[in-house]
Amino acid sequence: MGALGKWADQLLISQDAGWYHVGEPDGGEIVPFDWLAREFVPMLRAAGVSQKEVDQLLVRNPVRAFAIREPQFKRGAEGG
Repeated sequence: MGALGKWADQLLISQDAGWYHVGEPDGGEIVPFDWLAREFVPMLRAAGVSQKEVDQLLVRNPVRAFAIREPQFKRGAEGG
């Protein structure tokens, strides 16, 4: 089991703009959208998360979560 534990295949990572601060001039300092790749991934790696687990979080899990699948209907007692 990797650093992310038994839930690694069930985690999704997200990020919003996260830079608007009410009351600060011009809404505050802009945090670029590349923060996740530029800062967070190196933090994960430094904490012992393998590249395979990073790929799971950022590639394989989102692909599976957002895949469009045909509905699977089970045949019921009504003879369908």
